[in-house]
Amino acid sequence: MGNFTSDKRGAAALADGEVVGVGPRSEKVEAHTMLTRARTIAALPAAGLALTLLAGGCGNDTDPKSVESTKPPTTLASPSTSAEAPTESTADTPESTTSTVTAATADVSGVGYMDGFRFELTGAEFGETSSGQSGLLVEADLENLNKDSDQRFDPSVSLEDSDGKAINGGVVADLVPSGSSSSATFEFNAEDGFDTLDGRTLLVGASGEAQVELPLDDKGEAVGRIPVELEPSESELGVEGVDVTIDQLDLRWYGPDFDQVGDDEIVLAAEVSARNGTENQTCVRDTIKFVGPDDDTTAAESQGADCEPAGESKKGTKVVAVIQQPEAGEWALQVVGDWGPGGKEVTGEVTFQLTDEMISGTKGDDEDASGEGSNDAGTSTTEATDSGSSGSTSSSSTTTTTAG
Repeated sequence: MGNFTSDKRGAAALADGEVVGVGPRSEKVEAHTMLTRARTIAALPAAGLALTLLAGGCGNDTDPKSVESTKPPTTLASPSTSAEAPTESTADTPESTTSTVTAATADVSGVGYMDGFRFELTGAEFGETSSGQSGLLVEADLENLNKDSDQRFDPSVSLEDSDGKAINGGVVADLVPSGSSSSATFEFNAEDGFDTLDGRTLLVGASGEAQVELPLDDKGEAVGRIPVELEPSESELGVEGVDVTIDQLDLRWYGPDFDQVGDDEIVLAAEVSARNGTENQTCVRDTIKFVGPDDDTTAAESQGADCEPAGESKKGTKVVAVIQQPEAGEWALQVVGDWGPGGKEVTGEVTFQLTDEMISGTKGDDEDASGEGSNDAGTSTTEATDSGSSGSTSSSSTTTTTAG
């Protein structure tokens, strides 16, 4: 991965020398003959000399890894420079130099999620940027995950080397209609200095955000922020006459407004269906909370769902919660309602696990990240009861009733 190929080779030219004649005229003639031969040789091309861009973040530094490696790194052999040797008639004329930008491509791959977009790298090449300068262009396919609004993909981007030196770049992309696909190009000008993708990582997102980190040489660990589908202990729970089914539960890094969250935050998102078996209206959308291993509770925010009239059902109720400084361990999704007998508070919950790997953004199944899948963790149902009545509980799913 990250290997550039190019058919252009530079040309080497011998410098014009000066011969000083001494001694007899025959020696001067011989010296003149030698000069003529030298100029003839200088006009011939010398193969095998490829000129590359300067290495390093500022164009003056050399990547230590490329110096120490026994295997020379793949270089970006564009642009190439050629110079013509002077002839006798132009010996006093300054040499003219021309540069030609040639195509050099590399295979790169990686998937990331940023600001409510899914993007997938499809290739890289050295070419002309949108500003008319030579530079690196990394191509990507885009998908706007917001099905209600057109969005523009314009995050901060940079290219970081193995020493942590970063080159800032830009993104070229059109406005993407809601729920549609498009393409984008990450651009980095050649003047910023690089000659290889070895040790280079594409960073998408600003400092302080939950950045996406994709190694372009396919050697490091990717932080794609790919949503993780979570498995609740039960897929259904009953809360005093209201049956709630968890259709989807996942961890991601963009909030209800589709903006990327902070680097110490995650988003827990759920989609549920509810059947109201009571004689009054219920609003499950406003009753969901997430409880962490330290018992910190975060109320979920609904995304435009309606309440459930008495005796009716609702599907596709979506809620999200932004969790700050999440801890690994056992978490609970709770439904806390006020529709118990006499207005008593009733509670039901299921549990799920978050690991350090999940929270870090390095784990995720992109095939399940489209939001179309559902969990299938069983169909057990537990019924909450008021105080004094019998109820069933389990270690993985509990329901309780408390006085309101």
